[in-house]
Amino acid sequence: MSELQISKENGPAVILALIRAAPEDEAPLMILDLMEDWRDELIPLFQSETDRALELSRNGELQENGDWKVPGFGLAFLSEWKAPGTHQRLLEVHKMNDADRDWLIADSLTEDWPQLLAATFEGDLQPITQVVLDQSLDEFARAMPVEAVAALTYHGTLPQEKAESWFASLFEQMEREPCYVWDKLVSVVADLRMTTLLPKISQAFKGHLCDEDYGWSLADLKNVMAGRNPWE
Repeated sequence: MSELQISKENGPAVILALIRAAPEDEAPLMILDLMEDWRDELIPLFQSETDRALELSRNGELQENGDWKVPGFGLAFLSEWKAPGTHQRLLEVHKMNDADRDWLIADSLTEDWPQLLAATFEGDLQPITQVVLDQSLDEFARAMPVEAVAALTYHGTLPQEKAESWFASLFEQMEREPCYVWDKLVSVVADLRMTTLLPKISQAFKGHLCDEDYGWSLADLKNVMAGRNPWE
C-alpha cells in the first residue's frame, strides 16, 4: 500500500477512488485492511454518497449521473459498523424503483438485505411497517423486512410478545390480495412457532391470499408449528 501514498490527509479520498476504479465484477479487496483505520472518516462519506444516490433515484437520474460502487459498497460497511441512520437508509433503498434498486445492490435484496436490516435495527418498527404495507413497492422488497423482523425475534433482539403483536397487526393491515408478502408472513410466523396466530394464518389461506403452489400449504405450516417435519 505504500505506493498509494496514503496519508492522514488523503486516506479516505484514496479509498473512495479505489472503490470507484475497481472492476465492476470484483470487490475492491485491496482496501479492506484499510477500512477500520479510516472508519470514523469514512462513515460520513459513505452516508453522503448513499444520500446522493437516493436523491438521484428520486429525480430519475441515478443510472445516468450516479455511481453504484461507493454507496453499494458503503452500505455494507455502514451496516457492519452499525452507523446511526443506516437502518433508515436501507429502507429508503427498498423504496427505489426496481431498476435503480437492482442497479445499486443487485442480488443483495434477497441474499443479504434481511440480515442487514436486522443488524442495523434501532428499535422502531414503524419505518419497517411502512415499507411492508406500501403497495406501490415491489412485493419482494416489501417481504424482506418481514424476514428481518423474524430474525430479530429469533435472536431475542425483539421481545416475542412485541413481535407477535407486530405480526398480528400485519395480518389485519395487509391488502386482501395475494402477494409474496403474504407467503413470507405466514412462513416466518410458522417458523417462529407463534401458535396464537394460527387462526390468522388459516384465514389468510381461506381468503386465497397465499400461493400454495409457490410456498407451503396450510397443513405444512401446521406441521411446522407443531415441530413436525412437513415432508414426513
